[in-house]
Amino acid sequence: SRCYRFDTWCTGQRETTRRLHIRFLAALVERLADDAERALRHARARLLLDPCMDSANIDVMRLLASLGRAREALEQYDACRRVLKRELGTIPSREMESLRRSLLPSPVRRATRTGRAAMHTGRAAMRTGRARTPIDREAAAPPARARTALIGRQREREVLEAMVSGTASDARSVLLVAGEPGIGKTRLLDELSVLTRAAGGMVITGRAYEAELLRPYGAWIDALRAIPSDDIPVALQPELAPLLPELGPAAMESADRTRLFDAIAELLEHCSMVSRRLAIVLDDIQWLDDASAALLHFVARRSTAGVIIACACRYVEIEDGNAASRLVRTLRSEDILREMVLTALDAEATTALVHAVAPDIDPDRVFAGSEGNPLFAIEMARTGMIDGRLPGTLSDLIDDRLRRLDPQAQLLVQWAAALGHDFDLTQLARVSQMEGPNMLRGIEQLERRGVLQACGARYDFAHDVIRQVAYQRISEPRRRLMHNHIAHALDEASDPDHELSGETARHAALGGAPGLAARAYLTAARRALWTFAPAEAAELVTRGLRQLDGLEAAVRLPVQLELLGLSINPGMREHRIADLEGELLRLVAEARIAGLRAEVYRGLQIISYIHFLAGDFGGALERSTRAQEAGRGADSLTVVRALGDAARCLGLLERDMPRARQLAQEAASLAHDIGYEGHELPQALGHVHHYNGELDDAVADFERAAHLARTERERWFECIALSRLVMIELERRQFDAARMRGGELLEVTRQMGEGSDGPFAEALQALSCLGTVDDDAVERLDSAIARLRDVDSRWMIAYVQNVAAWLDLDRGKTHTARQRAEEALAAAELVERRNEIAVARAMLARIAGAKNDRPAALQQIAGVRRDVTDPGVLSARARRAIAIATQTLGDHDTSAPAPGDRAMETPGDRATETPGDPGSVTHSTL
Repeated sequence: SRCYRFDTWCTGQRETTRRLHIRFLAALVERLADDAERALRHARARLLLDPCMDSANIDVMRLLASLGRAREALEQYDACRRVLKRELGTIPSREMESLRRSLLPSPVRRATRTGRAAMHTGRAAMRTGRARTPIDREAAAPPARARTALIGRQREREVLEAMVSGTASDARSVLLVAGEPGIGKTRLLDELSVLTRAAGGMVITGRAYEAELLRPYGAWIDALRAIPSDDIPVALQPELAPLLPELGPAAMESADRTRLFDAIAELLEHCSMVSRRLAIVLDDIQWLDDASAALLHFVARRSTAGVIIACACRYVEIEDGNAASRLVRTLRSEDILREMVLTALDAEATTALVHAVAPDIDPDRVFAGSEGNPLFAIEMARTGMIDGRLPGTLSDLIDDRLRRLDPQAQLLVQWAAALGHDFDLTQLARVSQMEGPNMLRGIEQLERRGVLQACGARYDFAHDVIRQVAYQRISEPRRRLMHNHIAHALDEASDPDHELSGETARHAALGGAPGLAARAYLTAARRALWTFAPAEAAELVTRGLRQLDGLEAAVRLPVQLELLGLSINPGMREHRIADLEGELLRLVAEARIAGLRAEVYRGLQIISYIHFLAGDFGGALERSTRAQEAGRGADSLTVVRALGDAARCLGLLERDMPRARQLAQEAASLAHDIGYEGHELPQALGHVHHYNGELDDAVADFERAAHLARTERERWFECIALSRLVMIELERRQFDAARMRGGELLEVTRQMGEGSDGPFAEALQALSCLGTVDDDAVERLDSAIARLRDVDSRWMIAYVQNVAAWLDLDRGKTHTARQRAEEALAAAELVERRNEIAVARAMLARIAGAKNDRPAALQQIAGVRRDVTDPGVLSARARRAIAIATQTLGDHDTSAPAPGDRAMETPGDRATETPGDPGSVTHSTL
């Protein structure tokens, strides 16, 4: 995968296979021309492979039209038009436009329908002996929550009954109800909820909103909050706290995405056992974010027979590459998806629906105008004729209904539509600033007329189409003012867990408040990382950066640097990291001109991290030194952080450790004066103590650093501290303790994305197991080392292979030990890690000595003699390795172990050493 030619070949093969797949699906569509339902499934699959393909869109539209689903075909046209404009900047072809026009009701047909309807109305009036009196269908409409019987969906209801009773053959499949807007998807999900509760089961519901695409786990949070906190097992509450902060502190000691998903799956299983049946109902999953889609897939695979999962979506809104499309493809490939595509109602079912809503309305006219769309039919039945004619579209009908509302109700509808999702009355009152009595009267009217409906303690539009129409009725200048007002109201609200940050950012961006939007996007991105949603965090960073153009440097630079700094977090390192350094250098120069010393320090600090991640340790040290110098002229907190970061960088790179100790102690003293405690300070001291062989002090420092980094949600630095603790236990030969700490490290690295952290943690864990003579660990170790080679982490390879060589030599595997030590030496020399060079050469010297090749052994020792005689260059660990090799050879010219090295010996080491005879040492410490 690192070879350019291989990557080019692989890309070509993938494209060839993709084209073959498209041709294959096109052939299926053609051959199944007489079976439109089956052909449509393959046509949609073809469209997912290439949403911009003209012929694929036309096939879907024609098949939908042949099935009598003209409205859904027109929705497909609209979706295609949006994709073409966004992705290619083009418009649909003439053929597609011609097909669209053919699907529109013709003026003649509409006039004929209107004439027949008028004739039918006249005959009815003659039969009754009186003219029909106009009726206020709005006021007569039943409350939104008063559901009519499920009409025209008998086959679908039988499927739901089988799922609830447990008699369905594929009871563990995810049910996906799909169709055009208003076709009855939500109504069918409601029926499933009713059936589940009637059977004594429990129902939790959530809904995704287009306005909340970047709210990680939004639909799941709403669903899980339907479970009373008293019903959530106490042991699971800390694990669930990242999503549900009201449950208390999160289990930060080992929090990661896997543990979170496991805890949610266990909670759902617990609820299904207590209630015998649990229905998880998620609506509008076309708007799911990546994290929510991943969780749904995880739960679907883990679910037991007592758990029902049902979702609804609009196929026309599922665009190729988004989270919903990937989820649907995956569930299909795993054969755990049951798809139920709803079609329009026939004339008989439409008549029954109309009679249930408004018995005095002519059902033939409603069926002709609605084409069997249930929502359209209900709206027509409630509203009746508009000025003696049929409405042109569903949007026209809803728009007319909204115009008939009182002014106060219309104002509330506008604010509710601008919010973009469900809301409670407190939130609506805060943004609308309407007095309580007036707002309650408006809400009452909106409920009575079926515009809003109560959803527990919150309200939402009766249908998303109503929200869209209401929002479109607001003028563009008024929209900006409303969004701006909402953003500032949310920003001023109490939000200790930053749950409102994403919403604040969206409204501020729409309302023309870029400074507030950028800050809120930064907070939202950090929260996304805390909840293990790196894809959402990356998108939030991108959106935040877009808001910064035109702002003054003093306002822009602090936020801009923090947003760019997030890009190098675990799980986001592929996000623009290759282009970051040039941009950061430009910002640093701008900050120098503006006299913003703290921003100069922060920019250089981020650049230092980038060099470290790229394996350029010299560049990392240079940038860290410059950052420390820049930070000294800033405020006290920045000075402390700059000193601590510089000391930590020197410790990580094992360079100039006397200076690292000086900087760390200076930072600690200043931090004490201002009352600051950050993870960088104990980590810097930990590196110093570890280097000098003061292992007890180093353990205390790194444990403190890990705790603080965990509290501050700094996963990468937590990982560094935990890995050092494992390394220290290995050096002490305390393999059980190393394995225990390694397990904690592995849990942290599982949610850190691609990079060297995960393979290094796996290698350390394998070494811990190898130390207890676990032969199976050799294969795991070699696999982890291979992954480290793939990511080209040279110093990690050098360290791991040195430890492995030491363990192999202890077990008499001289040949393998030599191979490992040679690779460790080569890797260490490439990145100039002197301590690993010294340890590798000492290991090779011992191996050569064991084969009575004294010249080769002495040549290895001579390669590091200069470093041994230079104080402060080598760590206590490296000096001890050289001393043991020298003593084994009987060469006493090399320096003895440095002070503090005895602290690294174990009882096993001392037991094999004869006083006064250093050549009798047979064991080595790492």
